[in-house]
Amino acid sequence: MNWRKRPKLEIFKPEINPFSIEVAIKNNGNSSAVNCYVRITLHKADEDVISAPRNAYITKENPKSKIFEDYVTWGISPNPVRINIPPHLSDRANIGEVVTDSSKGQILRIASENTYKPPRVHLVVSIDKHYSGQFIFGADNCRPKMKNFRISFYENDNKLVGKIELD
Repeated sequence: MNWRKRPKLEIFKPEINPFSIEVAIKNNGNSSAVNCYVRITLHKADEDVISAPRNAYITKENPKSKIFEDYVTWGISPNPVRINIPPHLSDRANIGEVVTDSSKGQILRIASENTYKPPRVHLVVSIDKHYSGQFIFGADNCRPKMKNFRISFYENDNKLVGKIELD
């Protein structure tokens, strides 16, 4: 393949929904990026894992499970793990969301390969709490790249909202 026609993937934070934690991948190249993926590694403490009414892959009873290079789904129905991104377009990947649970208060749900059915894990949310990790993103016809991130929280209308920052 001619190097000028290769896809060129970049990651950025879309300003679409303040209650959803997501990233977007843009293809700045001149050909489609085939079978694009995003993988996540998330650093968490065992005590940050909480049980919630819905099941999760990582639970308070089994908090030592790692989130290491797990696939993230895309924000298009039916939420596939891999998609094609045409030149000069972008698409969003679901990372997580802050939700209110009637018994636990606000919690951070990290999406799994099945979006939130069940989620990967439920985590503690507070104004002084943050989580960090790395994304690996690429495509079959594009070399993978790594980007560090940090999820923190701020107050908006008496509710905590998650915010993702890319390094």
